[in-house]
Amino acid sequence: MYYYTIYYFKDNNAAHVIEALRRAKFKFPGRQKIMRSNKWGFTKFDREDYVRGRKDGWIKAEGNSVKYIPEHGRLTEKNSVTHKPISE
Repeated sequence: MYYYTIYYFKDNNAAHVIEALRRAKFKFPGRQKIMRSNKWGFTKFDREDYVRGRKDGWIKAEGNSVKYIPEHGRLTEKNSVTHKPISE
């Protein structure tokens, strides 16, 4: 039987958290693994994609997750282009 414990922490504290978990795993019998995800928090996006998406505007923060804003779909003020009529 496997048990998973998930910890979320800031990137600048990663070394301290990994060291604390490494020391704590000696307190429990059996094999313990420490794994670090490439995802940003509770999202499905990698860290680099998340930062780029927030900067470019195709990812919007929504609670503890994010919302993907596609470039295709219904026309809105954000993704429409207005053209001037051709004068004769």
